Amino acid sequence: MIGLLWDMVRGRRGQFVLTLILAALATAAAVASPAYLGTVEEQIVAGHLAAASTVERTVELGATVPRLDVGFEQSATPRLAGPGLTQVFSAEITMIPAGPEKVPPADSRRVGYRQDLCDHVVVVAGRCLMGAMEVVVNERAATGHGVRLGDALDLNAGAYIGGEKIYRPSGDPARLTVVGIVRARDSTEPYWCGTVADAAGDDKGGVPFYVSRATLNAIDHPDEEQHIAAYFGPDGITVASLPALRAWLAAAGVQQDGSPALGTRLPDLLAEIEADVAQARATAPVAALPLAALSWALVVFAAAAAARARRQELGVVALRGVTGARRGWFAAAETALAVLVGAPIGYLTVAVLSGRYADPLMLAAAAVTAAGALVVAVAAQLRSAGRPVADLLRETDRRSGHWRSLTLEILVVVLAVVSVAQVQARGGTLSGVALLAPPLVMLAVGLLAARLVGPLAARIAGLALHRGRLVTALSATRLARQPTGRRLLALLVVAFGLLGFAATATDVSAATVDRGADLAAGAPTVLTVRDTTRSALLAATRAVDPDGKFAMAAVPVPAMSEGAPPALAVDSARLPAVAIWHPDYAALPLHDLAARLQAVPESETIRLRGTTLHVELTLGDPTTVATTLYAVLAPDSGGPAVALGFGALVAGRHTYEAHDPSCAAGCRLVALKVGITTAVGPDCRLTVHRLDADGTPVDLARHWEAAPAAKAVATADGLALTLPSTGRSNAGTVRPLDLTVPMPVLSTGPLPPDGAFGLFDGFAATAAVAAPLRAVPGVGQRGALVDLERADLLSTDSGAVDEGQVWLAAGAPATVESDLAAHGLTVVSRHTVSDERAARGRRGAPLALRFFLVAGALAALLGAAGTVVVAAASTDAYGTLRTQGVPRRVTARADAATALGIVAAGVVAGLLAALVAWATVGLFLPSLSIDAPLPSLDPLWMVLAAGAALAVIAVAAQLAIRLRASRRKARPGVS
Repeated sequence: MIGLLWDMVRGRRGQFVLTLILAALATAAAVASPAYLGTVEEQIVAGHLAAASTVERTVELGATVPRLDVGFEQSATPRLAGPGLTQVFSAEITMIPAGPEKVPPADSRRVGYRQDLCDHVVVVAGRCLMGAMEVVVNERAATGHGVRLGDALDLNAGAYIGGEKIYRPSGDPARLTVVGIVRARDSTEPYWCGTVADAAGDDKGGVPFYVSRATLNAIDHPDEEQHIAAYFGPDGITVASLPALRAWLAAAGVQQDGSPALGTRLPDLLAEIEADVAQARATAPVAALPLAALSWALVVFAAAAAARARRQELGVVALRGVTGARRGWFAAAETALAVLVGAPIGYLTVAVLSGRYADPLMLAAAAVTAAGALVVAVAAQLRSAGRPVADLLRETDRRSGHWRSLTLEILVVVLAVVSVAQVQARGGTLSGVALLAPPLVMLAVGLLAARLVGPLAARIAGLALHRGRLVTALSATRLARQPTGRRLLALLVVAFGLLGFAATATDVSAATVDRGADLAAGAPTVLTVRDTTRSALLAATRAVDPDGKFAMAAVPVPAMSEGAPPALAVDSARLPAVAIWHPDYAALPLHDLAARLQAVPESETIRLRGTTLHVELTLGDPTTVATTLYAVLAPDSGGPAVALGFGALVAGRHTYEAHDPSCAAGCRLVALKVGITTAVGPDCRLTVHRLDADGTPVDLARHWEAAPAAKAVATADGLALTLPSTGRSNAGTVRPLDLTVPMPVLSTGPLPPDGAFGLFDGFAATAAVAAPLRAVPGVGQRGALVDLERADLLSTDSGAVDEGQVWLAAGAPATVESDLAAHGLTVVSRHTVSDERAARGRRGAPLALRFFLVAGALAALLGAAGTVVVAAASTDAYGTLRTQGVPRRVTARADAATALGIVAAGVVAGLLAALVAWATVGLFLPSLSIDAPLPSLDPLWMVLAAGAALAVIAVAAQLAIRLRASRRKARPGVS
């Protein structure tokens, strides 16, 4: 038997190799999905970790403990001993210069210890810590505080006095020697995690002065802030470790005996990763299942085609009295051997390409595919071998099988309708029968096309014969009489349909990513600046780009309440030149929208110049609590606004004086703030008769805005104020309205009923929606836009901006960052729309949808293999005609025309199948659909290109096989 099998393989080497390649392709197609999915999951984790903030990647415990107390450290260390975590212990105190009894917060210093500090810094000057009472200073902090190498710092631990807003000494002084100036080796490494670490050395929460643990213990201080921050290594978070991390977080987060709670946003990060992984796992089978089904169908098709080509041979064997069992082995052994050899080849090919060799899902997919291919191939061969001898010797199929075929086609159509209904009923959720909706729709279209091609081909054959077109008549007649071509057509429809559906899905996914990135970024490039003011940001940006062609200042507006929409204040006149704007963001053009933000005319502001301010006022009906008066002034230099105090007010008419150099070069009066009681009591009534700077009076006869229920009226005697005692924090604030109200706002939704819009200072201004928006660049689907200069003029705070933005157009000069730095802005980060697209492209759905294109390409490759199999297994249908005088070139052209006709019909019907599948399934899938224009024409050209390549392959295969057959000498069959 082994020798006979070997002779069979040698006798039909071409057929054996084709079946082997087909089995390898089927296995590779099935294994590709879990291999790609495993890679996608790794990329999802890596992408989230790369984009996550420090807080999201770390877990932290902190507490304020007495000096030399190690209880917190001993209890917190085991709580943070999680899987894959590396711990960093730190402790810090606030110190002030020794000597003065009162020190303002600006002169305080954060001094602290951080575990293994010297391993993570670069020494700019001097050395790192070695001995006692030594300190190293961050490079930026050393510059800001005027600290030099070798300086001796006499410091005291400081205690903050909240009522006086000062620090007082709280221990014996200590002398620290500066032995080094350092900077972070890599400010992005996870070592700099936790709330007390700041690689930039910023005073806002950071620790710019570092000492050893022994030095910190030696400094006299009542208590210290201790923290243990734990971060993950490069492989600390994987898809496989997510359940263990969840369980550890749940256990570590349980508070017992008043122990501090975990400080982390890690659960949010894990939830985002799990959601993306789940979305990828739900999306990939949409393409993987039809690809696997197509692979099996092609194996069946190849086995059936091979069996059909050996009909007469099997019939002769049956006539010689060979038993049914031996005929079955004779028919199936060759195909079974090809499948068993080809399946490992397909698996190893994908394993080598993906670098994943022992993935359980890949092994399972390979085993199921190989077993299924083996079963269906052997079954097809046994079914053919078991037919009666008369059927085996016939060249055409019996008509009795057509009814069974029709029943199967009706069943497929019904299942397709049911699956589509399930998809729409479940809102795009794919599970159960709905998971098979796309391939069932494509298969239904393919079977209908195959059903129609027979009568249509017969009609074409008749017309061609009447018109003398022999080649067309021969090819159409062959397609009408033999079912092999029609089955190949159904297979090609599914292949091209899957390619078209995959191309459409990836096209829409790319559009989703691009549009989402455009909306999130807001502009081609966004620079983040820190430690500036709104006026300085506006001035610097306008100085760098005086014509308003490529740069725009922008500042996020903090929400007044949790439910308030996010808002962005922009230099609106520059918005059309800089922002990425899609027409569907609003009904009006962007230029019109920007003009509406500037539509209200401005009036003159109250300007002051001088170092001494005088105010003459009359206080009547004084409250039981001492009343104070402040003038909030915004310097023209762009520095932060200052609150200049005139001291306590007394009843009657008096003149008050205040000194400050902030207005020496000029400033703007932002607001007057009267300190009144917040308890229920009598109204505070006062009249401001005169306000001057170095003797130059200001005009008080203008419109002033006060808090609700308060009154500010300009009279002949001055500005009369009636301020009720309420619980509002801005009850005593009045401001000159430099702009007429209401303030125009562009918003995606209505404002509160009273028309209030929250400003930078946390107070509300009267506003009105100038035009509705559907989306706000840089904010999202819900938000609002206001003019930055207008909002700044209406705000009464200091104008300080922790993180402002400068939006840049695509054509911005390369020197813009250095130009901004020359005008006093510190750029701390640069984010482009390309960065945003890359980050969004690493999420679950976009990554998984890329497999659609891989599946589509594999489907087209399987279709090409199917055409080659048909060409190899087909018999010489025109041999009798050639003996009757028909030239060989005519029959060769007929073979080519048949192949071209099948491929052309497959392309047209495949595009129709893809369109039907997309219209009935794709548009309802949340991971695929977006509020955007219809897909581009790229999928159409992709399918047409694949069809052209497939046509070339089909014709080449037909001609090559016919040429080889014509040159091959006749050989006796296997007996």
